[in-house]
Amino acid sequence: NLVDTDFFSPKVKANKTHTLKLVSIGNLTRNKNHGLLIDSVGELIKSGFNINLIIAGDGPDLNYLRKKIIAKNLNDHVSLVGVLSQLDVRDLLQCSDYFVLPSINETFGVVLIEAMSCGLPVMALNSEGPKSIITSKDHGVIVCNVNEFTSELKDFINTNFNSLHIREYVVRNFSMFSISKQLNEIYN
Repeated sequence: NLVDTDFFSPKVKANKTHTLKLVSIGNLTRNKNHGLLIDSVGELIKSGFNINLIIAGDGPDLNYLRKKIIAKNLNDHVSLVGVLSQLDVRDLLQCSDYFVLPSINETFGVVLIEAMSCGLPVMALNSEGPKSIITSKDHGVIVCNVNEFTSELKDFINTNFNSLHIREYVVRNFSMFSISKQLNEIYN
C-alpha cells in the first residue's frame, strides 16, 4: 500500500489552541471500535483534558455511537461528520493534532499512512496492519491491551512527537516513489 505524499502533506497550522484535536476515520462498525475511543475521550475530559474528537465515516453503528455521545454528555466534544471526500479527509488531517485507529482487526490501515504523511502521530490497537506501520515510538503508539486504552491515550496526547520525522518515515517507506522502487527490486 502507498500514499500520495504530495497530496497528503502537512499544512502550517494557525496558532495552536488549548483544545487537542483528535481524529479517527473509518466505517462505523463494531470492528472499528469507535465506542472505545469515545469512552476513553469521555474519561480524559472528566479528568480535565480539553479534547475535541472528530470521527469520519458511516455504517451500522451510527445510531449506537450517537446514543453513546449523548449518554456521556459529549455533544460538545465528539462529532460524527459522516463520509468525507478525499480532499475533505486531507483537510481534516491537516488541521488535527493526533490520529487514533481503535480497530480490533486491521489488515493494513491506509488511513494511518495518510495521517502520518500529514505529520500526525498515530495510535492504534495491536493488530497486524498497524504493527507493520507504527514501527517506532517516534511515530506513535501500539496499544496491546484494550483495558489500557484510556491510559495509553492519555500518555499519547502528552507526548511530544516530531511531525517532520513522522512524515519523512512515510515518504521513505510508503510514497509512490518508494513503493515503485521496492516493486522494481522484487521484479528484478
